Amino acid sequence: MTPSRPLPWELYRIARVWFLKDGSVKIFDWSLSGEDETVYTSSDNLPPWMISKLAVLMLFDPDKINEEIPGVGRRISAAVFWVYFNEGDDIGNDTRTSSEELGT
Repeated sequence: MTPSRPLPWELYRIARVWFLKDGSVKIFDWSLSGEDETVYTSSDNLPPWMISKLAVLMLFDPDKINEEIPGVGRRISAAVFWVYFNEGDDIGNDTRTSSEELGT
């Protein structure tokens, strides 16, 4: 029996990561709480958790239809990836201040 896993659209957050020809990386992050777009000038500036997941996805042939890797994401094309967030993952665009930072 195959374990049940959520389909991509059932996950809480998915990032569409697009490597642009100028070397920058555009991330479109959508979730139940809304949508956001972030542009990084270089892939070196991406969060470590995202770099790790992209490294796994880059092993797949961009010219074939690739299967989803649960908890990681899916390679869509040579330059486009879907990366799945895990609890606690952030792309650095959350402007909220945590209670720990406020000392409360």
